[in-house]
Amino acid sequence: MTFRRFFLLLATLLLSPGLMAHTLTISVTEPDGTPVGNAVVVLTPDRALTDAERNQPQSAPPAIMNQINKQFVPHVLAVQSHTTVSFPNSDNIFHHVYSFSPARQFELKLYKEAGASAITFDEAGVVDLGCNIHDWMLGFIYVTDTPYFATTPKGGEVTLTVPADTFTLSVWHPRMHEDDIAMSRTITVNKDDRLSVSLTQPLYPATDSENGLEEY
Repeated sequence: MTFRRFFLLLATLLLSPGLMAHTLTISVTEPDGTPVGNAVVVLTPDRALTDAERNQPQSAPPAIMNQINKQFVPHVLAVQSHTTVSFPNSDNIFHHVYSFSPARQFELKLYKEAGASAITFDEAGVVDLGCNIHDWMLGFIYVTDTPYFATTPKGGEVTLTVPADTFTLSVWHPRMHEDDIAMSRTITVNKDDRLSVSLTQPLYPATDSENGLEEY
């Protein structure tokens, strides 16, 4: 292949719409405009994922679901399917982590510090976490097949880098009403852009797992 042909091929690939990357900033708010933190924003391409997109987590470091001050930290952890999550215990007491969720059932029996095994999450879905000792402790691992996702901070806004494509945009939060969880929309990304998602109903009140308790 001559240098000219190689250059033309490279230019064609770089200018292909499917390879052009854009930044998409998405804000999530309650109906009154209050920012929603701990919301998982997911962009699923309206096509089959490529091998590179599906296999992205294999080279990524393990995600972490910690236990700090008798709470799961973060309260919501989003990962791509086939990601391994470690469960260190940063408290000076025992915890006993478990999940009965269909997407991943497991049990990490009484342990302190960093002694627990890591768990791989292969199936997409929501995994509810609990502690057998501290009943109020509740955390969530949201597993998605697509690599285009993020969890909102307190300010309710995330920025994703995505290829030019058509996506289904969905949002999940553990205290969202069912109607909002089922809500999704199709978007086409062909430039850097900003989007707003306003929930139709306020979030359910926070539970003790988010407020924290100091019983034992």
